Amino acid sequence: MIGARYGRLNAFACALVACALMRAGEALAAPRAAELGPEMPLAEPAGGFVGKVSVTPQSGPAGTHVTVSGEAFAPEQEFDLVWRTVKGRWKVTVAEYHGREFAPVGYRIATVKSDKAGRIATNFVAPEDFGFLHDIVVQQGNRLLTQTAFNIEMTAKLAQDKGPLGSPIAIEVQGIGWRELEGSWVLLYDNKFTGFMSAVTTGGTVRFTLTATGHVGHHIIEIQHSDFGSPYRNTQQSPVPDRPVFKLAYTITPGAPVLPPPVAIGTLLLRGRAALDRALESKSDLAGSMPDRETLDELLDLVALAATE
Repeated sequence: MIGARYGRLNAFACALVACALMRAGEALAAPRAAELGPEMPLAEPAGGFVGKVSVTPQSGPAGTHVTVSGEAFAPEQEFDLVWRTVKGRWKVTVAEYHGREFAPVGYRIATVKSDKAGRIATNFVAPEDFGFLHDIVVQQGNRLLTQTAFNIEMTAKLAQDKGPLGSPIAIEVQGIGWRELEGSWVLLYDNKFTGFMSAVTTGGTVRFTLTATGHVGHHIIEIQHSDFGSPYRNTQQSPVPDRPVFKLAYTITPGAPVLPPPVAIGTLLLRGRAALDRALESKSDLAGSMPDRETLDELLDLVALAATE
């Protein structure tokens, strides 16, 4: 009895450890969308919808374990379960900006086979991808049978939450959307606009670094939606009051500041032919006019540097 009891306890403990490890890895093991499987054709419905499919849960951050179940399909047949998303790019020329462009794409999550009762079941990990709603499609070849959706929630985190003045603050935001009123987000440092985050070509994820500035003590880093230049300080009265607002605390600690690495002045100077070319450009810019003292000094410096090689 003791041995049997010990065995049951040991198995229970192992199960708990496995669950804990799975939960701890949920936000770390997320594949990119393209890593789910091969790219699939964008199927269209034909002759009506067939079957019913659902996911549990219906919403969560990248890394969420998702269970898929379906019924009322043809028995003992194979179906492709496809994650739909987009590929983003900037529409630009050498001198012109024409906006953003997103092309739809689908990746196979799994190939599932229905049982004799027409039921299907599988599971997958929600990928690191653009945020908000994604269609999950059941298809056979180019025919879309039915679909459901999963909502990828945004997350924001700091690599470290404290450090002396000048410390790099590494920030990661996942789940930025691509649709209108989903894709533009800004950052404020101590209630001051600091920058715009772009995830157009990075599939909804941005990673960047700030420098810790200001007084010793607490500081607030905010991430807010802003589709029109400046964020709504009262998000509840914005066109999209359900958008999340992130407030991340960072503490500047006492001590010597973190300084940037020194740069040898020689690495910033033009030399040889490059210095001569710059001097000739400056001469052309003058176009026959008399140079001022500052321009003349620059020309003399460039000539001196041209002679170093």
